Amino acid sequence: MTTTQVYKAVWGTDRLDERQADVQLAGGGIAVDLLAAILARGGLRVTVVPGDGSDPVGVNTVPYTAELLYLLADRFRVPEIADLAMYGRLPASLQASSGTKKSLGFVYHRPNSAHDQRENVQFSVPDEHAEWHAYLPAVRKHTRSIAERYGAQYLGAAEATDRPARLVLNCSGSGPGVNATAYFEGIRRFEDLRPPKDGGYTQPWSEGSTAHVFRAGWVHIASFDNHPEAQTRGAVLTLRLSARHPDAGGELDEVLARLGRRYPDLGLLLAGATRTGRWTGSLGKPGVSADALRLPGEATLALDLQHGEALFGQNLTMALELVHAAAATLLRPGALAGTAAIDDTVRTIGEFQRKLLCDNEWFAEAGLLATTDFCTWNAFVRAWLLWSISAALALKKVRIDAARSRDWRPASKFADGVDWFDLAPGIADTVVGAAQVMRQLHLPGMIAPVVAQRVFRLLSRRRIIPPLYQFGRPEARRYRLNLPTRLKLLAWTFTLAPKAYRGMLTADNITAVPDQEAELKR
Repeated sequence: MTTTQVYKAVWGTDRLDERQADVQLAGGGIAVDLLAAILARGGLRVTVVPGDGSDPVGVNTVPYTAELLYLLADRFRVPEIADLAMYGRLPASLQASSGTKKSLGFVYHRPNSAHDQRENVQFSVPDEHAEWHAYLPAVRKHTRSIAERYGAQYLGAAEATDRPARLVLNCSGSGPGVNATAYFEGIRRFEDLRPPKDGGYTQPWSEGSTAHVFRAGWVHIASFDNHPEAQTRGAVLTLRLSARHPDAGGELDEVLARLGRRYPDLGLLLAGATRTGRWTGSLGKPGVSADALRLPGEATLALDLQHGEALFGQNLTMALELVHAAAATLLRPGALAGTAAIDDTVRTIGEFQRKLLCDNEWFAEAGLLATTDFCTWNAFVRAWLLWSISAALALKKVRIDAARSRDWRPASKFADGVDWFDLAPGIADTVVGAAQVMRQLHLPGMIAPVVAQRVFRLLSRRRIIPPLYQFGRPEARRYRLNLPTRLKLLAWTFTLAPKAYRGMLTADNITAVPDQEAELKR
């Protein structure tokens, strides 16, 4: 068969203009590079017009992020993506430039008061999960090399105007973001500022990512120089404020300074810090726009691969979910075969994105309300952790099953938005229920302790919730996956756990390492 005949058999058209790309990606970032690599690996002609380098300096991963990276690697046969899933699998150069993440911590601050160590929560990260803080300048060089290896072409803006594409995905993230992010050096280690007492924490705060939470906002810090092999100094700081916070508004440096004056320990933490790069993002509402970069194409879709709530690892996680949906949709036979097919493709991807962003922002808004008091925050983070653990386990089972059967439909229910694969029954209802209870803080006369108690009651009564982290016990604020808790989880799995959980908590699935069969198929 000729090249034209092969192209027509796969894509439903014999149109073969060597200067025309099938898809052009406008914007930069890890997710853009990975999408380019996947589409090129799948046979599409892909061009990329990189952004201006204004994307955040770093992002952090959670177990669900790792599962998404493994999913992309397995489903689209790009094995290099799997090497980004865990710190231990990274190339040596990326290990040296990026930070390790041994815990996820939350420190609550009150105005004009030193931090009370009874008001923090810390989740230790099991060694086999190996989460990390990605230093994007180094990681992007690596991901771009992957995309170019599979045939994606990177163009300058001027060159791109002469290279039309059937579909332009504007990934420039030109709409306002929900976070403001910058690179800082000289941030103090919080464990030096407030040494542990009375069981204050189990892991040094600087060895993980830490959110300094206060009413109506938070400052999230993820360090790069927190391990012996580190070659990158400093940390990425991400700020989020509700419009109702008294310090909201104005220049971001001044906003941060006002927060430091209002919350003394936060001020001490940042007293000697220097911002070494520009702020990216903003404190507005999330949104995307296709107007910032218009390139010649038959259709244009704004695909927001830049923004997302950094606190819960959503910034990279949501971007990878969008990459997965976009790649699966664009690589369908005939997806770009004519105007009608392209319009349908754009609608499918666009509607998934709308639902995903809205659902995640709705949950993040519940989180902002939860900052009303430590008791409500303490309750809210349990609901988030329940979702994070359950989603990672459920997606892992879907991935392993699909890698064996090569049937990816269970991971392709994009019309359902955030529910694009099945969780264990009852998990989504429980997490959404907890967020809905948290939103009762809007009601007149509703007080934080009552709301917190309702969430803890919800988390303690559900049989579907594993005993691993004692979600229903407010006083259980230190979480370490040690041998006793592993044995307790194993006993629960084979006695009280619902059937759906028994299918997820297999030997393959409890560890974070892909099963051997999936590795061999790569």
